[in-house]
Amino acid sequence: MRKLKTRKKGKTCLDIANVKCGPGTIIAAFESVLLAAKGSELDDKALSEAKEAFDFLEEKLSFSRIQSMVVAMLIDSNSVLDTARMGGYLGIRNIRMLTYMQEIASLVNARIVRFKKDDFEDGYHINPKALSAYMNNVAYVPVSDKNLCTRKLLERVAEVIRETEDDNITNEDMLEEITAIMKNNKKHFLYKKTQSLEPRETALFFFCLDRYVSEGDLNICDHEFSSIFSYNDFRALCSAISARRGDLYKENLLGDAQGEGFSPRENVAISEEIREYINQELGISWTAPEKDHRVGLLTYENITEKVLYYNNEERASITKLQDMLAQDNFLGIQQRMKEGGMRTGFACLFYGSPGTGKTETVLQLARSTGRDIMQVNVTDIKNKYVGESEKNIRNIFRRYRNYCDKCDVKPILLFNEADAIISKRSSDVDHSVNKMYNAIQNIILEEIEILDGILIATTNLASNMDSAFERRFIYKVEFHKPDAEAKKNIWQSMICGLSDNDASALANEFDLSGGQIENVMRKQFVDKVLYNEQSTLEKLRHYCLQERMNTQGNNRPRIGF
Repeated sequence: MRKLKTRKKGKTCLDIANVKCGPGTIIAAFESVLLAAKGSELDDKALSEAKEAFDFLEEKLSFSRIQSMVVAMLIDSNSVLDTARMGGYLGIRNIRMLTYMQEIASLVNARIVRFKKDDFEDGYHINPKALSAYMNNVAYVPVSDKNLCTRKLLERVAEVIRETEDDNITNEDMLEEITAIMKNNKKHFLYKKTQSLEPRETALFFFCLDRYVSEGDLNICDHEFSSIFSYNDFRALCSAISARRGDLYKENLLGDAQGEGFSPRENVAISEEIREYINQELGISWTAPEKDHRVGLLTYENITEKVLYYNNEERASITKLQDMLAQDNFLGIQQRMKEGGMRTGFACLFYGSPGTGKTETVLQLARSTGRDIMQVNVTDIKNKYVGESEKNIRNIFRRYRNYCDKCDVKPILLFNEADAIISKRSSDVDHSVNKMYNAIQNIILEEIEILDGILIATTNLASNMDSAFERRFIYKVEFHKPDAEAKKNIWQSMICGLSDNDASALANEFDLSGGQIENVMRKQFVDKVLYNEQSTLEKLRHYCLQERMNTQGNNRPRIGF
């Protein structure tokens, strides 16, 4: 019996207790090399200042001078560098840097350095595993690919595929590395089963196999593997899958998807023959208890019911969304949209001032329509390591698709306070942080295009939203501060026994949001508990003034309407 688990995320962690960076260490030698190399124009006299460090790295790591400088620059930058930026640091033209490509290629082949290529940047970055070794003052020696057991073979190929997913190596390099790994394991059953395949077919097979081993996934959509192939290879594979032709099917490596309900013909899974072999080899059996499929979600049963008051326009929009998200209506709408050749996912944006009920509205929509919520903390997406933030966002959507497959009612994917990831994209792509944000936003835009569920984002700063996101959100609901009637209802709902006249007076005098009114209610509740003081209109006015001082810097109430 094996429970579902997610694949390991993130870079290899450093054992901080064992980090060695002082004098006489590899890191110290790289620092000396870096200081001597800056602006040196590769002049022998300038570089001679770091002769001892160069000699140390040559003896310890078998690096040439150029290789030592390249690795030192990549470690120091902690980002992607192309040859032009390296040359700029050294004080030489890019054309001269290109004469050292063979030495850089040797670092790539040794998996010390990785080449990244995407829409925003081409360049090199340090392999985190190599950096971890250097910080522990040892040479990085990749694990041998020869004569691997089944578990090690699958882990090694999966590592290459994931590096491609994260844009750390190119599609072409992925195919070459997987081909080389398999040739080093010619006696293995999986080599014999896959030796007639084209490299792209082998990569697809191992992608599906990894999903089965790590997650028990038997319903893989074509868009899940689109990022690891070139456009032409991806289209060719999709065509072969749809027609159920090619060696992947002749060799009985892939079969039909086995998701709950209707699975499109474009979906695919590992064949029963391969599953039986893997189960026996690795001693696994995928039988996930029903209760596990909602782990990690905010379940609708645990959402406390709360009455919300809206202005007329907001109320109409929320009522329409509530009707649409009702399960019977939602399934019918999706089916009709699919028949019409339209996208079936719904992306919604709730925007407006803080405290106007955006997040609480999502919760109440979920509760009333029987939908769980997968909440995303936007700050958890960002990571300082190259490619890690992009991987985090892809994993979020991958998890959401898994929830959609396993839950009877598709949950809501909630990006709360999403200002940072839907703001205008930067044109300054020379800055690594801007590149990261742009890459994250592109991934989200792609995922919204293929979304088959419900995404809701909330933001306080819609004016700074990128126009590409504006087009992707089919429903956009603006939340205003409540009007006088809504505020009166909010006051009376939060403070028991408040008369119509007093509620109207507070509503008209103070331009507070629902969240601010709740703050006032909580303060008067504390007074009641601590001092047994009953609420009075003057006391409530006093707390309202404090709210205005905190948020507007104005301690005078607005008189009139």
